[in-house]
Amino acid sequence: MTPDTDTSINEPLSLQEIAAVMVRHFGYRDGLYEIAIEVQIAVGKVGPRPGNLLPGAAVGVSRIGLARVEKMGPYTVDASKVSQGEARQPRKAIAASRSRSAGKRAQPA
Repeated sequence: MTPDTDTSINEPLSLQEIAAVMVRHFGYRDGLYEIAIEVQIAVGKVGPRPGNLLPGAAVGVSRIGLARVEKMGPYTVDASKVSQGEARQPRKAIAASRSRSAGKRAQPA
């Protein structure tokens, strides 16, 4: 499926590029990672009309994450290379610092 140039915001990212974005997002500094895709499968009768149904299946992507791996592969990202120069905190650390600062805010009188 090729995106329509009129509706596509940017060039689509490869699996390796998505993995690199996620490594930076989560603040990983070392290790090898690949995209992990969780799918859901539904089976049943499908067809254009009730009289023309056939056994079928539908597959949907439910979640996308990262899996730490031991060996480099074609879609593997080395966190030490993609996070060079990054000073981001992991997402959990950001959420914790936000909740701590929320408690320090002045209460209205």
